[in-house]
Amino acid sequence: MDLKKLAYNNISRNFNAYLGYFLSCTISIMIFFGFSVCLFHPLITGAGISKNSAMGSSLLITSVVIAVFSLLFIIYSLGTFIKSRFREFGTLLILGMSDKQLKKLFFLESLFIGVLSIICALVFGLIFSKPFLLIVSRAFSINNLNMYFPIKSIIVTTIVFTLLFTISIPFVMITIKNKTIIELLNGSKKPKNEPKTSIFLSILTVVLLGIGYVVPFLNINSGNLTYVLVACIIFGTYFFFSQTLVWVLKKLKNNKNLYMNKTNLLWISNLVYKIKDNSRLLFLMTTLLSITLVSIATLSSLVSIQLDEQRAAYPFVINYQSADGNPQEKDRLELIEKTLTEDGFIYDKTSFNSLRVKDNGGYLVSQSEFNQVGQKLNLDNVSVTDDEVVIVPRYTDSSYMSSLNELKTLQIGKFNLKVKGLASGKIFPAGYKTYIISDYLFKKLSNNPEYEKVTSFGYNFNGWEKSIEEGYNFNEHIKNTSKNNFEKGILKETYTDLRYYYKVSIDITNTMNFMGIFMSIVFFIGSCSFLYFRFYTDLIYDKEKYKNLSKLGLSYKELKKVLTIEISSMFYIPYLVAFFNATISIIIFSKIKGFSLGLKGLSTSCIILVIYSIYFVILKNKYIKEIAKIIPGYLD
Repeated sequence: MDLKKLAYNNISRNFNAYLGYFLSCTISIMIFFGFSVCLFHPLITGAGISKNSAMGSSLLITSVVIAVFSLLFIIYSLGTFIKSRFREFGTLLILGMSDKQLKKLFFLESLFIGVLSIICALVFGLIFSKPFLLIVSRAFSINNLNMYFPIKSIIVTTIVFTLLFTISIPFVMITIKNKTIIELLNGSKKPKNEPKTSIFLSILTVVLLGIGYVVPFLNINSGNLTYVLVACIIFGTYFFFSQTLVWVLKKLKNNKNLYMNKTNLLWISNLVYKIKDNSRLLFLMTTLLSITLVSIATLSSLVSIQLDEQRAAYPFVINYQSADGNPQEKDRLELIEKTLTEDGFIYDKTSFNSLRVKDNGGYLVSQSEFNQVGQKLNLDNVSVTDDEVVIVPRYTDSSYMSSLNELKTLQIGKFNLKVKGLASGKIFPAGYKTYIISDYLFKKLSNNPEYEKVTSFGYNFNGWEKSIEEGYNFNEHIKNTSKNNFEKGILKETYTDLRYYYKVSIDITNTMNFMGIFMSIVFFIGSCSFLYFRFYTDLIYDKEKYKNLSKLGLSYKELKKVLTIEISSMFYIPYLVAFFNATISIIIFSKIKGFSLGLKGLSTSCIILVIYSIYFVILKNKYIKEIAKIIPGYLD
């Protein structure tokens, strides 16, 4: 029998042993294929959407991220898979197989599984590509993103993952290079020393996580400490699994009344070694789950608050500013009002005067003008003297607001004005530098050629969010027909349409949502697969251990209890820590952005928890059944 035939027989006769690795690779390839189907769609590669656009770039970046993560995942899963077969390899070497033949056999088996994964992924990818394209069409508001036969996607996916499998297999085979036959036959069954822990590192864990978890709730600008807090949480999480959790379990062992009570002896002692041996794995799982929860929770929250955020940034749905001597002013206003009337909108028109500072692009508004417009917009009245100024914040993020609060004086022309405070809201669109001065000073500066008189016209109307496309097209029309000449410094008019910026913002948010959700799916699958391979590796050792314990009187009920505690600890402790990390990350992000995301985005974690729990129940039952079926009398 040649090696190709032997490799084929090993896979076909014991496919269950390869099933987890096969399914994980297939799902990863399917997701990558789905992105490539969108990336190479005729509407994107043709005249529709360029690869440099937000959508094209997001798909390309996400595809690269998935490919890189898939490479690391394949290396890890292959490494775990090869360790579980040490005894089999040792037996083959005893029977006379050379090291070269053994490596070639493993290479052929892995390559067969890789090729089979690619074929199955492409078949199922083609089946599900139509609903996938439908989801993308709705996410990006693209019409005609119809199904096509993605020959280029098939070629790219095949080449990329063939290379990934070819690179990863030789890399993983290094793990058996220096193993003796005795070491291979023993497998992972080696005497283990008592896990050592450090009291100092355990205390440091509490300090690091305490800083990371408590500071965001204090009334300080935690946005400036973002990197410090993230570092505290990352290192604290690692030491939590490698030191603190093991230390707590060892303390439970020292409590003889608890430790010697029935099956507590088994699960406590088992967890001490399992937590210590798998501390890096648990840390990696927690990191992946944290990324998943933060991405989905934050992005879903951003979508839900998008409308309110944009409305707060633009006090008027339409804002048209016209400088003195603008020949297009009358025609523009007539066109705006005619268009709104024809579209069936009942609008409220507001006009006010301002001065544009030519050297820095800022706007000066008199106290009386601001208060008059502010009454319509429900803003607090402002009162300033001739030597005072009130600043209207351009943005709402915490670092910017803090810098404004630190200002004591402000130079406007030749006048050094005392900063009285900040206005409660804006009358210009977000991003405009606006300063409120006294009526006397405003009148005085109106005659200064350094300041240009500007009249602003604001239009508010209900139902604007239902005319996004009209607003976008109207904004493009104004831009294309304007007589502004920015190269010569001529700015006769500016037009700001909330509907245009809302569409742009929604497109960006949908792009982020698209990337975040699907990358989160990859990370979530990765974290679940890591657990699967860990338990698969432990299964051989646990079968022998519990078979011996059954001879000492361990009942099936006690076996289920011990394994349930062990498996649930490995499952839910990382998820719980990840949930806390995600919650703190969202709080920090909310403070940095200057608006409250709230924690309703974390409600999505309940959906993830349900899926995670279903996976837990399936894996737990399968694991217990695999052990119980080799023990006489347990499943009778």
